[in-house]
Amino acid sequence: MGGGGWMLFLATVLGIYALVGAYLLGRFRRVLLALGVTSPLPMDLAMALVCAYPAGRLLERLLPGTFSTGLILLGSVALAFGLHALPVVLFLHVLNGANRFGPLLPAWVKLRPERAALHALLLTLFLAGGATLGGALAARMPVVRLQSLDLAETSPARTLRVAAATDLHAGTLVGPGRIRDLGRRLEALKPDLILLGGDLLDEDIPSLSPERETEFREAFRSLRAPLGTWAVLGNHEIYQGAKRSAAFLESAGIRVLVDRWAQPDPGLVLAGRMDRAGLRFALPRLPLDRILEGAPDLPVLLLDHTPTASALEEAAARKVALVLSGHTHYGQLFPFQWVVARLFPLPRGTRRMGPTTAVVSPGYGTWGPPVRTSCFPEILLLEVRLPALSPPSP
Repeated sequence: MGGGGWMLFLATVLGIYALVGAYLLGRFRRVLLALGVTSPLPMDLAMALVCAYPAGRLLERLLPGTFSTGLILLGSVALAFGLHALPVVLFLHVLNGANRFGPLLPAWVKLRPERAALHALLLTLFLAGGATLGGALAARMPVVRLQSLDLAETSPARTLRVAAATDLHAGTLVGPGRIRDLGRRLEALKPDLILLGGDLLDEDIPSLSPERETEFREAFRSLRAPLGTWAVLGNHEIYQGAKRSAAFLESAGIRVLVDRWAQPDPGLVLAGRMDRAGLRFALPRLPLDRILEGAPDLPVLLLDHTPTASALEEAAARKVALVLSGHTHYGQLFPFQWVVARLFPLPRGTRRMGPTTAVVSPGYGTWGPPVRTSCFPEILLLEVRLPALSPPSP
């Protein structure tokens, strides 16, 4: 983001983080008092967990290494736990308040506050801890979603297998091993073409040690297909520097499309757009008509990271065959899928818009906590039916 926009975004995120943390710490303190716990140690540990994630991110910039990575991992898991605990604690708080005006809870809740506090604590630990643990396991269990696209108006026809993934967020918590694992899964699908829909990098990979940068580059090289691996930039690549990010991906054998088109197959055109986040850095986002100037009259597969209403409408107006987006993560953590559903016209899945098929993937990696409780990570397998190639003239 540009200076003012980035500072406003950062202040908003940190403000919400601080408010949620302060509220949960306050409720935890009341539970400790009800249980007669006088030692400051439990509160000190809880406060340390709340501060671990931002502290780790700050320390990572100053002194990268195992300690800062450990802080980030610990803090991110604590963050996921806190976000899952919040609705439970809020519900119990409201229910306890309403119980003062009517018998909504058993009589012993008022008579035995220490017992009620212990039950509330155990319930919160069970529900939020279970959700966080289950979400951590789910984040490592990608599913393959099959999508068919018929672009052959006549017979005979051929099928092009296109594998696609978005939002890998390679960096501190999604390491080279996860990228290599994706490479093995894609290889098993035997795709003709691989598409990557942005937010492939979470940190500034070129700023890492040469050894670590090489690890990531080689991991990305494992994403191979006969017709090539093609990508667009997402907002996170732009935050880290669009040119640096694109140069790193190109050095790993990934062809980056920024407001241009290519023809990896004789039967279709592949185009990629600059993400809308580029506008905040004075990076132009060309109209789709300009991007496709000079392209042959063939079906268009379009990569556009952020599925805003205007972007999907422009793709439909230009009658592209398919537009692939990511960015939303479908909220990643419960209940944020309801938030992204209000922000984007298509937060996840497939929608027909006249001649255009819009596909939004919840992504393969994670941002922040390595936890998913709104959906599983996803790999897309597109089976694109194209007209058969004409035999060469004798």
